[in-house]
Amino acid sequence: MKDKILEVKDISFSYQKSQVIRNISFDILKGDYIGIIGPNGSGKTTLLKLCLGLIPLQSGEIKLFGEDIQKSTQRKKISYISQKSNSFNISFPATVAEVINSSIISLGYDKKSASKMTDSAIEKIGIEKLKNKMIGDLSGGEQQKAFIAKAIATSPEIIFLDEPTVGIDYGSEQFFYNTMHQLNSQGVTIFMVSHDISAVTSYTNKIACVGENTFHIHLNDENLDMQQSMTNIYGNNMSFIAH
Repeated sequence: MKDKILEVKDISFSYQKSQVIRNISFDILKGDYIGIIGPNGSGKTTLLKLCLGLIPLQSGEIKLFGEDIQKSTQRKKISYISQKSNSFNISFPATVAEVINSSIISLGYDKKSASKMTDSAIEKIGIEKLKNKMIGDLSGGEQQKAFIAKAIATSPEIIFLDEPTVGIDYGSEQFFYNTMHQLNSQGVTIFMVSHDISAVTSYTNKIACVGENTFHIHLNDENLDMQQSMTNIYGNNMSFIAH
């Protein structure tokens, strides 16, 4: 049986008087690629941030690699790519290599190891020509490739993604999804929040539908009728938009 990477048990969360998550429980196993979908305001990003330990739990329990998320000693095994526009101050005066290097050092690696890991990540993503360019001078697609290199530099076991293709062109979007698919095929677990239902159904093995105080996980296999599942959860007003 595959190891449990993430264990979520009976969590709920409210912003002031508005409850966005109610009694959610699920497990993510090693090698899973789970896509979290749902309308705006349904709690998708809140769920992701709770699983990362970025916001404190109000009730329930979350374990990452068997440890309480708030007391985790396994941070080197985790990477996070948020929405590009919110993930980094692109006016910060640093090159691509410096951004990646500093993120590795912040996790406790020494400078020599960080330098080697930076060069390896840049080579894997194929952005050697961008290495010494200022992060703010790059196009949206180039920035996203730099963020991918930053995310994979420490060889994480799980990568959390929050709307990772917002604001980038189609070619860069395909590069991103192909890279994540390749990493997943090598055993990296992926947890992705996305509005892109086409990508979610194409790449994931599990799909979680989040609605107003509802949460359902489906295996993404030949038996899944995604349109019917979404209609059952969200009603007839929800429809697919082709990309």
